[in-house]
Amino acid sequence: MSRTGEGKARALDFARRLVSRRTELGLSQAELARRARELITTGTKLDRTSMSRYEAGENIPRGDILLALARALDVEPQHLLPPAPANPVSVGPNVLSLEDGTARLTIDRVMPMETALKIMRLLSTGSKPENDDTAK
Repeated sequence: MSRTGEGKARALDFARRLVSRRTELGLSQAELARRARELITTGTKLDRTSMSRYEAGENIPRGDILLALARALDVEPQHLLPPAPANPVSVGPNVLSLEDGTARLTIDRVMPMETALKIMRLLSTGSKPENDDTAK
């Protein structure tokens, strides 16, 4: 996906942070991809080509890939993420029921970083929160 303006600037800032930490640790793109891939539990694919796109500022990884990269680089995800735009717009959440009995959840909401990271971790493990009473 091609980005323009502020989105491109954020992707380039992410790329700078990613490359800086990877080279600080003396890792190649392939080695970082391998280490991060071992940490992904959702089956999402990550290869050297994806790493190259992230480092070129073409994309910012989401969810489980961002968490895996941060863990492989031994940093918190927010260390890799550039600051959010000054005036973000919140939308959602939205749940779409799929034919196979699963659901697609879309959340575009401004929240504290710690809350966002907890949601990402929950989604990447596929487990229920401890106080989930939806099964009752």
